[in-house]
Amino acid sequence: MTVKDTSFGYERAVKIRAMAQNTRHDIVSHIAAHPEGLPSLVELDAALPANKSTLYGHLDMLTEKQVLVRYERDSENCPQNAPRVFYGLTPTGYSIVKESAAFDDIEALQEQYDAPSETESHEPVRPPHAQTISDLEANHE
Repeated sequence: MTVKDTSFGYERAVKIRAMAQNTRHDIVSHIAAHPEGLPSLVELDAALPANKSTLYGHLDMLTEKQVLVRYERDSENCPQNAPRVFYGLTPTGYSIVKESAAFDDIEALQEQYDAPSETESHEPVRPPHAQTISDLEANHE
């Protein structure tokens, strides 16, 4: 019989392991590189090579492990054909990205970020109550 350590260190290790898989690492890197740290599901789907089923499964897993947070815009206040679902890093996910050697190139990715052409027609809309990269940086210091 083993006893699971539920301390902060164990929980952090679980999150790090979740981000280590290649597709999940790409998802987290893309979110961290996004100008606001809040790409829409449409942007993630267009930017990443994984098929939709795989992408959704990885997003769900990263959300379940509290690395990412999912934001949804109210359909009544959302323009037609505009993205409704966005993903961002949780404060812990952001902290891991900033402190991990596996994400050393985030600043370079942020400088080179280019939104997928499929999303150019969408107006940039921040979901309500969403934490941007700037918000997370301010709280991290």
